[in-house]
Amino acid sequence: MSTVTAPYPTQTPPSLLGHPIRWLQHARHRRRSRHLDDAFAEARVALGRRMYAAGIDDDETGTKIAEIDRALAAVPESSGEAQDLRARRTLLYIQLADAALEDDAPLPGADAEFAHALELKRAVEAESAHG
Repeated sequence: MSTVTAPYPTQTPPSLLGHPIRWLQHARHRRRSRHLDDAFAEARVALGRRMYAAGIDDDETGTKIAEIDRALAAVPESSGEAQDLRARRTLLYIQLADAALEDDAPLPGADAEFAHALELKRAVEAESAHG
């Protein structure tokens, strides 16, 4: 008596199922990491702006931001030069925020922004430690 076998296996090997699932998990992790990175960058800019507005800076950075603000007032809003100046000012805001986050010191006048940025910094660090 002979046994009839199906021309195709009835079960998919686990390795074929594992690849798409791992790919989806990896994609989800990348998306979550990118979202955290973006949120942290925005929080750093907000913290730097608030610090500058509250007069919390190292004088040199504050002076550079003030110079950029004066230069921005003298150029057309939509010019390439204005875009370049805004980008440089944003980098200076980030520089202020990074210095504050490095020291982990309280910032009267920017407490809420500092707490939010510090929370996101720790989340990014935890995410990169697991990834």
